[in-house]
Amino acid sequence: MLFVTAAANLRENMPRDCKFLSDVLAILEDRFHIRPPVVPVLNQIDQLFSPGTDLNKLGEFERATLDEALAFYREIMARGKVSGTGRVVGDPVPVSSYLRFQKEKDSTGTFRVVMPGRIVEDGRWNIDALKGVLIGMLPMDAAIGAARVGQIVEVQRTLIARIRTAVAT
Repeated sequence: MLFVTAAANLRENMPRDCKFLSDVLAILEDRFHIRPPVVPVLNQIDQLFSPGTDLNKLGEFERATLDEALAFYREIMARGKVSGTGRVVGDPVPVSSYLRFQKEKDSTGTFRVVMPGRIVEDGRWNIDALKGVLIGMLPMDAAIGAARVGQIVEVQRTLIARIRTAVAT
């Protein structure tokens, strides 16, 4: 289960989001006897910084801001006892998934996204790290297939390390 929380207004929204997650997990366990792993994701990282900030080249101030947001996220998860359930998998993965598509006026004068949409601004950041976490949770056969299809070099390296560890033990 992905637990996606927006970085914007994190202090106001995170306690409520954490309670909602705890409630959902309790229902899943009580009614269906399911304890899904939870992958914490901090989305919209770009909104923590000035417009135009290159997320691939964060300065000291930006890095400190991101670290502070991630620390707060971990603290609220722990305080809400979500992380204590043993279901939360690893640290929150910070990502930005912003895309802006080309728009054109239609016959009514309304701007609409052109299909197929041409990306005019691509603010995606750290998505491969999230893919890596998700693929790392899959059984080996499924993970190998996903890495092959996705051509994700980082994930392929992780899988090679997993295979080496499995063979060595």
